[in-house]
Amino acid sequence: MDVRIIASTNKNLKKEVADGLFRRDLYYRLCVIPIEIPPLRERTGDIPILAEHFLNEFNSRYAATKKISLKAFEVFNRYEWPGNVRELENIIERLVVVTKSDIIDENDVCGVLFGMAGGTAPGEAGSTSFQDTVNHLEKTLIEKRLNGNREFL
Repeated sequence: MDVRIIASTNKNLKKEVADGLFRRDLYYRLCVIPIEIPPLRERTGDIPILAEHFLNEFNSRYAATKKISLKAFEVFNRYEWPGNVRELENIIERLVVVTKSDIIDENDVCGVLFGMAGGTAPGEAGSTSFQDTVNHLEKTLIEKRLNGNREFL
């Protein structure tokens, strides 16, 4: 049996080995073909491409027709993305589910990223509660099912 292990980390393993925090022999067994991928915050040019990909995926999954405004993309480009691509994917899914308009704007993005819906702090007038979001999603799914969309059985 021929086996190849693919592993990833956010640590500098060379430094970890030098500091005695990672086994040297294991490092050399794993480090056959190292591939370094910079974090999303260092490759902001990828954000629009990835966001559009995830948007298409979640529009299809939730039978939505959302689009992302240019101002929303500006917010994405300024954000640090500590969770990298997985965080971007989760944020896009949340935006598709919780935004009421078909255009995702900078206020929607700020609301999801920073907890400010429409420029207000959570719990203040204008913000959307969790229960309101759930109710909106349930209503949308029921309406789509009643209108013959079989994707939501």
